[in-house]
Amino acid sequence: MADLLKHPYLQSMVRPYRRPIHLSAPLPEGLNPYGRDGICLQLALAHGDLRTIKEIVAYNIIRVLILAGKLRPGDTAIDATSGNTGRAYAGILQPLGIYLRLIVQGTMPAGKLAQLGFYGKGVEVVPHFGPESTIKRARREAAENGYVLLDQYANEANPLAHEQYTGLELWQQLLLSGDPPGAIVVPLGTCGTALGLSRFFKARNKDTQIIGVAVDPEQRVPQIPGMRTPEQIDDNVLLTGRKELIDHVYLAKRTDAILGTRRLAYADPSSPGLSTGAAYVVALRYIEENRVWLRNKRVIIISPDSIEAYLAIMQAEQDDTDVANALSNSPEF
Repeated sequence: MADLLKHPYLQSMVRPYRRPIHLSAPLPEGLNPYGRDGICLQLALAHGDLRTIKEIVAYNIIRVLILAGKLRPGDTAIDATSGNTGRAYAGILQPLGIYLRLIVQGTMPAGKLAQLGFYGKGVEVVPHFGPESTIKRARREAAENGYVLLDQYANEANPLAHEQYTGLELWQQLLLSGDPPGAIVVPLGTCGTALGLSRFFKARNKDTQIIGVAVDPEQRVPQIPGMRTPEQIDDNVLLTGRKELIDHVYLAKRTDAILGTRRLAYADPSSPGLSTGAAYVVALRYIEENRVWLRNKRVIIISPDSIEAYLAIMQAEQDDTDVANALSNSPEF
């Protein structure tokens, strides 16, 4: 089965991973009010060579299964997804002749559903409603039907991809432009990015702080697509026995995500997505609370994807009362 890795399409997927992430220029004073303290705030963009940061994860999960002889042409693979990983799976598996079944939340944004539906034959997208989680449904269907479970929420190939690829690339770019970061702010979904980067950076500088960003469940509309609540994070299999790798977890509201994304769009033509907006607002809060320790240090915000799949959300909520009130009352904006 290792010969399958020589497929021209899969080979083409290897090349972008030489640059899985791009470090932005320091954010200007209008976006970083702490520059006067010598604190540099930058985005680590995973949507330059890649469409999203999840392409790294999907590639590594599939590569490991193929090498182990557990995934072959004609098989059906299954996983739960909030969109980005599913899209990456589809782009890799379809040319290999491997079928894909994706379990998604029934409330998935229309833009993400449209992206998944684009792949057509060979990729089945199943909106899920009801008390059973999408993750549990995917695991149950795999057991009942003999599907190959990709299981991004519990697969060690997920954080390993970020330790081996994302962390190394970010480290090299940071060293070219200055010192390692004082802190890395990471939106939390599967938690693979946070765990992989934590293992990589703490092995080189134990003082580097990994700041996780979770969804605040105490709000009218709790969802920020792709991100998890603290309760969901506590149940995360990947975090079992190693929660200490994430130093602090801050909560972000949906309004934070929308306002932060709008703000960043003025300065960055790549237009980062909603989870980046949430992480940006959290980064400002974290810096405010730790500005003495962070003096003359860098804070890096991981930007997993672009705004492309979230335009419908941004447009639908542009007149939302909560957003308007937050915009007028927030000291950050």
